[in-house]
Amino acid sequence: MFASFVDTLLFTILTTPVFEIISRIFGKDLSEEKIQSLMLSAIPKEGLRNSQELVALLSEFFRIMDENGILLTIGIVYTLQIVIFSAVTMAFWSYKSATPGKMLFRMEIVDAKTGEKPTRKQWFLRCFGYFVSLIPLGLGFLWISFDKRHQGWHDKIARTVVVYKRKEKDKIISDVANSNAENK
Repeated sequence: MFASFVDTLLFTILTTPVFEIISRIFGKDLSEEKIQSLMLSAIPKEGLRNSQELVALLSEFFRIMDENGILLTIGIVYTLQIVIFSAVTMAFWSYKSATPGKMLFRMEIVDAKTGEKPTRKQWFLRCFGYFVSLIPLGLGFLWISFDKRHQGWHDKIARTVVVYKRKEKDKIISDVANSNAENK
């Protein structure tokens, strides 16, 4: 879990300039102050009295953001962040079998069945699995805390497991060898 925190922190630090560059290219002010002022401009002076007024407020807020071209800009920024995140993460997985956070804690990602380096297909499935794990409020990542092998949904989808270097990897390889010997 701490490795994921380190990765998230590094990714945020590295992609924040992308957010700023894109907003400048499109000439849009995406600062927190600008978004707040747009939100405040949509709120009636007498405040909100019920859920229908909240829905109307949100509708007005998104209309104002759309008129100002901010929704498109935010969509482009987040799409680029997802693409950059996926490319950087998969590059680290391919070359190091780990992200920087996992390397810091001397961990690596291995094939859950063989203990060897995962295939390219497994890397793609694992990346896709990150989004599957994230969508239901991060439940797929929380799953790591309760799973016997500490596998998140992304690991289960890709048939991978995160292990501490050598010690657990050797155990997986030994277990596979013993299992193969018993099956003969």
